[in-house]
Amino acid sequence: MDERVLQAARDELAERVAAFSMRGVAQRAGVSRPSLLLRWHDADTLIVDALDSLELPELPSLPGVLEQDLFVVADMIAEQLGSSVYDLQMRIFTDARDHPYWWSASRTGDLADCGAHRPGAAGGCRAR
Repeated sequence: MDERVLQAARDELAERVAAFSMRGVAQRAGVSRPSLLLRWHDADTLIVDALDSLELPELPSLPGVLEQDLFVVADMIAEQLGSSVYDLQMRIFTDARDHPYWWSASRTGDLADCGAHRPGAAGGCRAR
């Protein structure tokens, strides 16, 4: 169920950050809202976990010659344009003013430290 819910949360975010709702995620994932709330107590925690679960592409090995390096990087960027990960990153970037804690956590790599279900986490995301 977790992966289905996390994907539903990413889909919900990609479409509408400002109107993100636990109810919408539950409907997309095909689970009840109370079941969702047993696992994630609030939207921020679910959002952080959804963002943390993104599989980012591996950086390619660069040949070490500037012109060839630029072609490798350009190819990688072209592959990412239009991907769901890119779309979600752009949505978060666009709405960064309204949700500074998500933006800060995603920029500093702190997302893995702020999910409530992880041992030792305080619950909710607090950017450092």
